[in-house]
Amino acid sequence: MKKKRRVWRKLLFLVIVLAFIGAFIVPKLQDNFSNSVLAPVPSHRIVRGDIDVTITGSGILEYQNEATINLPEGIKIQKIFVKEGDAVSEGDVLAALDKDSVEYQVAILSADIEQLDFNLTSRKTISTVSSPVKGRVKHIDVDLNDDVIEAINKHGALAILSGDGLMKIALKSDEKLALNTELTVKWDDEEQSAKVVKNIEGGYIITLDDKKAPYLKQAEVYNGKQLLGSGILEINAPISIYANGGTIKTIHVDINSQVDARTKLFTLDNEPATDAYRKTLAERKEKAQELQNLLKYKQNPNVIASETGIVRGIFVEEDVKTQSINNDSEIKAFELATGGAIKMTIGVDELDVNSVQVGQNAKITLDAFSGEEFTAKVTRLSNIGKAAGCITTYDADLILEYDDRLKDAMNGSAAILVNSVENALIVPLKAVEEDENGSYVLILDGENQQTKVYITTGLSDGKNAEVLSGLKEGDKIVLPATILQQHKAIEFGMGPRDPAPTGGDIDDK
Repeated sequence: MKKKRRVWRKLLFLVIVLAFIGAFIVPKLQDNFSNSVLAPVPSHRIVRGDIDVTITGSGILEYQNEATINLPEGIKIQKIFVKEGDAVSEGDVLAALDKDSVEYQVAILSADIEQLDFNLTSRKTISTVSSPVKGRVKHIDVDLNDDVIEAINKHGALAILSGDGLMKIALKSDEKLALNTELTVKWDDEEQSAKVVKNIEGGYIITLDDKKAPYLKQAEVYNGKQLLGSGILEINAPISIYANGGTIKTIHVDINSQVDARTKLFTLDNEPATDAYRKTLAERKEKAQELQNLLKYKQNPNVIASETGIVRGIFVEEDVKTQSINNDSEIKAFELATGGAIKMTIGVDELDVNSVQVGQNAKITLDAFSGEEFTAKVTRLSNIGKAAGCITTYDADLILEYDDRLKDAMNGSAAILVNSVENALIVPLKAVEEDENGSYVLILDGENQQTKVYITTGLSDGKNAEVLSGLKEGDKIVLPATILQQHKAIEFGMGPRDPAPTGGDIDDK
């Protein structure tokens, strides 16, 4: 009897335990499972937007240009009014010069020029250039005071004569014409008879009298009223006129002048007899330029800023005369940084350099102006690399829009826009997975069921990618946090279902 009572007690205890589990523990496990598997799913809606691909670098601001102010040798600096780093405007006085030292240098230079003039006069010659044959002047390539050698190097001759009284046209035409066929040549409001004198490949040589026909003029050729074609009027027997040096003092003929052999064409002045003449003449020109500069300081003995900018360097001292180091006639006195501190040079990695081009836009941020962007353009890309270890970079110059707040040596970073796409479907790269078949995302349907969809992507900025195919605007895709939720569900002993049901979503727009 006692044995039966013990059995009943055990059964009663078991029933109570099972009832407790059913009433308290099972609901708790269900809640945990629901919280893990049916947790809100982070998601993202596919929208349209822009993608910019940039190449970044850092650098410091520099002034865009520089201007150097030189002074003649032997000038004493009386007073300097600026210091390095000072801002100056065009026309500001930088320094005052000792007037006596200026006048002394003027006297020395004047005496030097006077002596050089005497030397030139002693070597001065007058010569003439005459026609070698009878003919007609058809072209003159010089003006008064032109240098003969320079003119010949530039034009090939001083003048060109027609030696046989004829001009010619190389006419391209498919018409069948016999030699000596009479034709008409027209230019501007003029016309003149001509004839066929020679067959050439694809056409004919046409000649006409050289009395009126202009050299190198475009003209039309007619056979009666039929236009055969056009060509350039050239000299049939050209004779080029040369000389061995000097300057043109007088031109004795005009275009279309008829000349005989030994007719005077040009008179040359200062024709050099020796190389010493040319050396003396060059020295005289140099001295004359120096004197011209000195006379400006005689009239106003002040050093004036040639441009607006910042004084970058001062290379003279008060109460000290300017002195040449390399026998130069002028000495650097001041250096100005001009054009504003709007230039930044950054190093572009060799892996990116072929994406950078002159003219591309850039955005620059400066440490001194937190949160503010400045617009710039690429103006130069060096073709010479700088190697440091295993990395090679190429300098790219960026020019910012002018802003008077910008100062020399400010630190900043630049982002060069090398590619972009506008109004494209965009997908976050963190949502894109890959397998052996390609790139895919998990898309949520209206019942929050997840479906794998393969996509094709285009341009990427490292955070987002352009969607070329596979998605449409408004599609909702699963973000990586969903995968984490599934892993948590598995830890509770519940395997994933395919597709996995969800209990809601968090829309990351």
